[in-house]
Amino acid sequence: MNTPDHPLRKSAAGRVLLNAAAPLILAAAMHHTAGAATVSYTHETPAASLAGDLLLGVVPTANSSFFSTSPAGNAIITDGDFTHHTFSTSSPWDLIFLLGDTSSLGSVDIWIEDGDPSRWYLPSGQVSVSLDGTNWTNAVPVDNQGVAGQGPSPDDEINRIHINYAPGEVAAFRYLRVSELAGGLGNSGGTPRIKEIAAFAVPEPAVTVVIGCGLVLAALFRRRLRDGRTGCERRLS
Repeated sequence: MNTPDHPLRKSAAGRVLLNAAAPLILAAAMHHTAGAATVSYTHETPAASLAGDLLLGVVPTANSSFFSTSPAGNAIITDGDFTHHTFSTSSPWDLIFLLGDTSSLGSVDIWIEDGDPSRWYLPSGQVSVSLDGTNWTNAVPVDNQGVAGQGPSPDDEINRIHINYAPGEVAAFRYLRVSELAGGLGNSGGTPRIKEIAAFAVPEPAVTVVIGCGLVLAALFRRRLRDGRTGCERRLS
């Protein structure tokens, strides 16, 4: 950005723009630095909206059918309505979601019903991603059993497992897999009642830079208008 003959450096406004955009461009470059995902657990009421959810309406393939859903027959676990789905097996199971297009991955949320003491947690859960549906990477273990703030509640709340991926950690994926490696048995042998699963992309760095540059240009334009008005007022006086 310090190239002397850069076209934008031919004007004062252009030089100001380049100097102001430099931190944004640096942040965009840092966006691709790989890191490690973090997992958090909260107890909350269902979200009112899942705007931007990459999985919304996607029907997963599974190695186990749902033996109980509410309402009955509802096989879509990503429809945004937070109805529950209980698996028909205590064996390990997978849910695999296929996106329409390749995307980056910023976060994943899994909501589990907390009203039944035997069905409120994933004891050996795992979330992983793939580009081809065969080779799986970025496996993140999740286990909300015994976590403070999780567990059965008399209130109308649910247990939320939130995975936040570091910038650049999952730059591209097309398949998302949610697994229970041990079968997900609860205190009395029940399997977890999953309410909703959602995934969200990372905003593209280029978009961030463009928005930032646009804000800088708008500020420069307003400043020039203000300076122009001030000049006119001086001349008139």
